[in-house]
Order: sequence, then structure tokens, then C-alpha cells
Amino acid sequence: MQLSFDKKGVQEQATLAIGNAVDMLNACGEKSISLSELKNSVLITVDPVKAFFDVGPLKSPVIKALTPTLVKYTKAYVNAGMPVIVFGEKHKKGNPEFVIFPEHGLEDTIES
Repeated sequence: MQLSFDKKGVQEQATLAIGNAVDMLNACGEKSISLSELKNSVLITVDPVKAFFDVGPLKSPVIKALTPTLVKYTKAYVNAGMPVIVFGEKHKKGNPEFVIFPEHGLEDTIES
């Protein structure tokens, strides 16, 4: 079975999803949240790698602007002894994801 993807459609959906996440984070930045309100929560960060923040074809000033908020919440969770889970991304050459997105986050490079 051969898979077929609408590259432009997938990229548009990804951009919308990132925009929604940014809006939610901005709303959180405007609200004061005490860690006691979050005592049963886990902070999960997905792909905080240079490929999206600083270098490469998928870097984004929107994502880079999230850095202070991510650092703030990560430090708060760590200092409170609360769980933090971080999923990082690295790819091998020829990864199927590169059918849809430009080559990025190659292992053993500055991007991953």
C-alpha cells in the first residue's frame, strides 16, 4: 500500500495547531497559576529542539517566542518537585516524515 499526503494541507493543519497552542500558552501567561492548583498534573514538553527554535528549515520565531514561558513553567515544576516529561526529536536520513516536511532534526546535528 502506498501512502499519499497532501503536503500543503498537512503543513496548513500543523500551522493551525501550533497557532492554537500559542494562543493557549499566551492565555496562561496572562493568568497567575499557583502550583497548588496543579498538584496532580504533569508538565509535558514535546520537541523542544533547536530544529524548531533556532536553526533549520522548520525554525519559527513563533516557537522561539515560547522559550521564556517554557522555561518558566519547567523551572516551577522542577523546583516544586513535580514531574516533567520531555520528548525530543531526532531523525535518521530518509525518515518517512520527510515526504511531508523538509529534512530536519537529523541525529548528531545541532538541530536535534
